[in-house]
Amino acid sequence: MRSGGIFATFVALVVITIWLQPAMATPRGASHEEYSYTIFRNGKQLGTQHVKIAREDDTAIATIRIEMVYRLGFIKLYDYLHESREEWRGGLLTSLDSHTTENDETRFVRVARHEDSLAIDGSGGRHSPENSVFPTTYWNIGLLEQQTLFNTEDGALVHVTSEELGETLLTLNGQEVRAQHYRISGDLDIELWYSREGTWLQSRFFIDDAEIIFRLQSLSS
Repeated sequence: MRSGGIFATFVALVVITIWLQPAMATPRGASHEEYSYTIFRNGKQLGTQHVKIAREDDTAIATIRIEMVYRLGFIKLYDYLHESREEWRGGLLTSLDSHTTENDETRFVRVARHEDSLAIDGSGGRHSPENSVFPTTYWNIGLLEQQTLFNTEDGALVHVTSEELGETLLTLNGQEVRAQHYRISGDLDIELWYSREGTWLQSRFFIDDAEIIFRLQSLSS
């Protein structure tokens, strides 16, 4: 082959490779979402939660990190760290791994799907519940349709009922946002707010006499 033909072939291959790179880097149907929440205790900032969700076709992988520290002056009275990874396929949870440290106590959960059932192994015990069991990760609005959940800190099962309380307005980053308001009660008592698209915007619950609020602070996708 003549040198000119070799050079032309090389240039063509380089052009094709560059043209294909975006498609190879971001597969069709793939998306990434990030949600950051501020955690308040009685109106004062206590910590943060970060949720990252990678979606491709019918698969979603969520990674979650929650950090809370409560101090009295220079004295640390409370320290909390939770990290977890969830994998969903076709709307069903296929695996979950979490590790939680609260002061000097550690808790864990490992979940795997075996055919039509989940195997939950955690510091709160071992269970093999049916398909409909959801974790207590509020980013997935599907948990409102469930009557049995499992705690993502220790794997313990919780039995609940959900009710819709109507539409309301939330103030996020200085802007009013319309939200659907729900309440979960039973073994777990918590209020939740979601956007019309199903994005988790806020939650509120009480520990002893302390009001705890998780509120969305930023959103990018």
